Amino acid sequence: MSMHGVPVEHVTVDLDCDALGIAADRKRCDYLFFGEGQNVAWVSPIELKGGAFRGGSAAAQLQGGADIADAWIPPGLRFRFVPVLASGQGVHRERLTALRRTPITLRGQSRRPVLIRCGAPLTDVLQQAMTSD
Repeated sequence: MSMHGVPVEHVTVDLDCDALGIAADRKRCDYLFFGEGQNVAWVSPIELKGGAFRGGSAAAQLQGGADIADAWIPPGLRFRFVPVLASGQGVHRERLTALRRTPITLRGQSRRPVLIRCGAPLTDVLQQAMTSD
């Protein structure tokens, strides 16, 4: 996944950073992306997978990231929610089905995870979300 072209105003938080104080046993994704551009705010939990993965486990990690984001987002903030799984390999249909079977929810927005290849621009996913709502 590439950050090339993402909104100028953004922050990406590494949820494995010890300084955040997140319990080691708590399910979480790798990153949380918060961005703002062209009158829209974005919240995107991002899970990176280099090899094979279990769809249900990846969905649980994305949901954990969404739950963490919920505690950090100010009340009343309007945003678009896009959970992302970036994979370095092709994904077996069975794993993809398991991943998409469990929508990820943040403040009433329930979305199926979007699968992209590692190295693909995050902006592609954000733009697709703009046209799919």
